[in-house]
Amino acid sequence: MSLPKLHLSQLFPNLDRQILILAMGRLLSQTGTGFTLFYAPIFFVNQVGLSTTSVGIALSSAQISGIIARFFGGSFSDSQFFGRRITLLLSLIISALASIVMAIANNFYIVAIGNLLLGLGTGLYWPAMEAIVADLAVATERKEAYAVTRLADNLGLQLGIISGGIVVNSTGAYRALFIVDSISFFIFAGVIYLAVKETYKPVKLKLKI
Repeated sequence: MSLPKLHLSQLFPNLDRQILILAMGRLLSQTGTGFTLFYAPIFFVNQVGLSTTSVGIALSSAQISGIIARFFGGSFSDSQFFGRRITLLLSLIISALASIVMAIANNFYIVAIGNLLLGLGTGLYWPAMEAIVADLAVATERKEAYAVTRLADNLGLQLGIISGGIVVNSTGAYRALFIVDSISFFIFAGVIYLAVKETYKPVKLKLKI
């Protein structure tokens, strides 16, 4: 009894090309994020000389601005003036600038400002990103679309953590991690600008007279 042949195309869902482009961009961006995720507290305590309490407060400030920014992210994504694409580009540029601020930070206030910006960028990012994925995938493909993009997130994060550890152990260049993170955000923004179209379509309400 012969087994049915499995073609390579069957291993991957038949998703819109833009979803796969977004997945690759998210892989790259999360790799940059993984570079700094676990090493930022170590750097600011051991190298910059801040107290663990002040570093904890500064890093947690991203959660405050992130909560506020999510409301704006949802509103911007559903507005005709911004839409999903511009909101996403804005979030990535803000996140890139936040990483640059973190790269030059040498006191509590600059670290806090960098994290407030990072929270702002992250808060704008998720509503727009999830909306774009939903727009590009038909109802029967949305589970696969979210699975692919979230897989890219997780793979990128793990690659970034491992790569960041290698860089720190071999060079001790902690600040370079933030520069790499910033570059990854700028590249992702370039990918969005060049390869992803606006997906927001205003709903037209018909008034019955």
